[in-house]
Amino acid sequence: TQFFANVGIPLAGFFAVLVGMIEFFGGISLLVGFLTRYAAALIAAVMIVAIWKVKLGSGLINGYEFELSLLAGAAALMLSGAGNLSVEKMLIKKEI
Repeated sequence: TQFFANVGIPLAGFFAVLVGMIEFFGGISLLVGFLTRYAAALIAAVMIVAIWKVKLGSGLINGYEFELSLLAGAAALMLSGAGNLSVEKMLIKKEI
């Protein structure tokens, strides 16, 4: 939480827990393919804030290139949705 406060994020304790939960549960959701578009949107939002608040001043190389690649992957999953072997397709028979 101290890191979040140092970079100027208000309610640092709340957002530190929220970001941790989004990254953990969102990652699991993407891995198994359940609520893929929603999880990808949340992870994309976290990456946008990470680039904007923390990494933007460092430049692209050795700066925000990793977060930018995660953002691009999340955007691709938002557009394409879950694949044929996803839990979403097996249980619900359609994408959510």
